[in-house]
Amino acid sequence: MGTTSAPRILSRAAVRCSFASFSPSKAPIWIDQPPCHENRSVPVRPANAALRTREYLTPAEVEKLIREARQGRYGHRDATLILIAFRHGLRASEICDTEWSQVEFGRSAALHVRRVKNGKPSVHPLRGDEVRALRELRRQFPDSAFVFATERGGGAAIGGSFNACKAVVEAIEGNRRYVNLQPRGEPRLGKRGLYGATGGNSPANTELAMLWVLNQSDGERSLLDISGRSGLEFGTIRTAAQALEDAGLLAEHSTESSDQ
Repeated sequence: MGTTSAPRILSRAAVRCSFASFSPSKAPIWIDQPPCHENRSVPVRPANAALRTREYLTPAEVEKLIREARQGRYGHRDATLILIAFRHGLRASEICDTEWSQVEFGRSAALHVRRVKNGKPSVHPLRGDEVRALRELRRQFPDSAFVFATERGGGAAIGGSFNACKAVVEAIEGNRRYVNLQPRGEPRLGKRGLYGATGGNSPANTELAMLWVLNQSDGERSLLDISGRSGLEFGTIRTAAQALEDAGLLAEHSTESSDQ
C-alpha cells in the first residue's frame, strides 16, 4: 500500500534555478488566427402586437387555466391563485406576498390589496366562489401566514408561480381535437409498436391514455376534456395522441370541415 508524500515546498534558490533553466525554444507556439467577422448580435424580439392580437385572457380561457391547474400536486392552491389574480388584477409579486391578514371573511368579504410599484392600496369585494376557495385553502395550510403557501409555510415563490402558469398556458396551446380514423373495434396497438414506445408517467398509464384518446376522439372532445374525464395528466394524454397520430390512427379535427 503506497504512502502519500508531503507536498513539495520550493526554496527561493530552486525557483531561481527553474527560471534560469527556462528555454525560449520550449515555449508554447501561438498561431495567429484571422479575426472572426461572424455576426453574433442578439436577435431582436418582435413586438407583442406582431405575436398576438390581444394582451389579455378571456373568462373561458381562465376557466381552462383553472381546470388544468387543478391536476397538479397542489391543485387547489394553484387554481385559487389563478382565480384571485385574474379577478383582482394582481401582479406576481402581489399575489405571492398576500397574507391572511389581508383577507376579510364575514358578511362583506373583502380583499385588502397592497400594490407595488407606487400603486395605491385598495379594498376589493370577494365573490362567493372566491370565499369558498379561500376557506378551503385556509384549512389546507392552517399554520401559514401567507395565503398561497409552500410546503415550508412561506409565501409562494414568483418563479414557481410563473412556471406553473407557463405549464398551464402550454397545455392550453397544445390542446387539440382529434377524430378516430378507425372507430370500429379496437386497433392492434402492439402490431404498430405503440406499447412501450411512448413516454409518460408509466407504460400502464400511457397505454390507458391511448385507449381513452381512441375512445373519446370524436371531433367534439378536446384533449383537456379527455384528461378531465380520465383523470390522467394532460402531458400523458397529449403524448398518447401524438403517438396515435403518427401511427395513422388519429387525425386532427379541423373547424373548417365541421362548419361546411
